[in-house]
Order: sequence, then structure tokens, then C-alpha cells
Amino acid sequence: MPLAVSKNGTVLLDFMRLNNTESPLEYDDMPVTFTMVGIRHENKYVFVHNMKRQQWEIPGGGLEIGETMADCAQREVWEESSQRVSDLAFKGLIKIKLANNQRIEFGAIYIATLNEVTPFAVNNEMDGFILWDLEQNIGDVGAISKAVLKLAYGI
Repeated sequence: MPLAVSKNGTVLLDFMRLNNTESPLEYDDMPVTFTMVGIRHENKYVFVHNMKRQQWEIPGGGLEIGETMADCAQREVWEESSQRVSDLAFKGLIKIKLANNQRIEFGAIYIATLNEVTPFAVNNEMDGFILWDLEQNIGDVGAISKAVLKLAYGI
């Protein structure tokens, strides 16, 4: 039974909580290809609005050549939300099945605390930033992002 299904049909199959201090570059002989970061600030969570998918999501994205998972997570947080986090903590891996080609991928999941909110700059992917309490109606929220955030924080 899937943990969540995105509106485009990508399926969140599993969350593997791992005790490692750093995420592995592969799992089950398959590469870890992306990161996602749940960020808390004063009992609210950072979400960014994805222009292409027209939904709110937690920051995350694909690993670049030569980049560590933690570096990818930090870069994606900065690029997508204009925020900097310093206490990045690895929580585990998710397993997804992509809707477009049914390929299985793994992603590293991190959490962090945002101590100071800096002004958000619209970029080529994201056109909005919000600190969300997970209850207020903010419009379309990515099902996988919301599930990952709850799994990572145990809420």
C-alpha cells in the first residue's frame, strides 16, 4: 500500500528510517538520486510553491555530479527557498516509483531548523514561500512532500 501518491501519479512506496549520520549514495544497489528537506521554524514548516506543478512542496531536488547528499540538500534549500540552514540531520531514505516511466528511485530525507527567515526571491522553479502550520488551507499541497515531512518528524 503506497504511503502517498502525487497528482501526476508518482508513488511514495516506503520510508526507511536509518541511523547513519550520512546518507548512503546507493541503497539496494540503486543510486540515491535526490534529496528532500523538512525545515521547521517556530512550530511551522517551510514550503515553497512549485510553478510547474502548481503546488506547495518542501525543498528538494536532484543530486549534481560530485556533490554529497548533504551538500545537495543545502543547495536545494538555498535555491528553492532563499533560506540557509545549519543543523541538517539525515533521517532516512524514501523509495518512489516515478509515474512517467515506472522507474524506482531513492531519495535522502533531511530535517533542519530555520533560525532566521530571510527574504524569499522568486526563482526559475519557485514563485512562493510560506511557513505552514500543516492545518491552514494554503491551496494544493504535494502529497509526497506532506507525507515525507510527517514521516521525517514523526508527526
